[in-house]
Amino acid sequence: MIPNAGIDESNAGDVYVLWPKDSQATANEVREHLSKKFDIKELGVVITDSTCSPLRRGVSGIALGFSGIKPLRDYVGTPDLFNRPFKVSQSDIVGGLAATAVLMMGEGAERTPLALFTDVTVVDFVDRNPTPDELASLRIPLEEDLFAPFLEQTDWQRGGRKSGGVN
Repeated sequence: MIPNAGIDESNAGDVYVLWPKDSQATANEVREHLSKKFDIKELGVVITDSTCSPLRRGVSGIALGFSGIKPLRDYVGTPDLFNRPFKVSQSDIVGGLAATAVLMMGEGAERTPLALFTDVTVVDFVDRNPTPDELASLRIPLEEDLFAPFLEQTDWQRGGRKSGGVN
């Protein structure tokens, strides 16, 4: 559920900017290339875009793909400040990095195509592409989603081509 299906016309002149064909493959390729070229072992890459949230002004960043980092920090079973165990809490590390990167790069005429972060203590690096389980860990089944009551009220239909135009 991304506004304008991820198609952006801002800061693009008379053209549209599209997401990479495969954002995950792009993140993997960029990490592998930079790791080899600069002999870096602890390197994470996050492909981002800006998006908006319902009933909120302003945009924030989302992760479209990532590589070289563990995507979540799991607090389940660890004690909170009052020594009660967390039951469901996880921090979205790649989402937090994406939001911070989009904030630092800006939305206007800043001309900052990437953000470089160092000494980020909450990031756990891995010297590999994400596993299928790590990719799946960022998705939540509808029956567990807090927004399920709203999402289930919509008659979702798969898009398609209309004759004489593009959807």
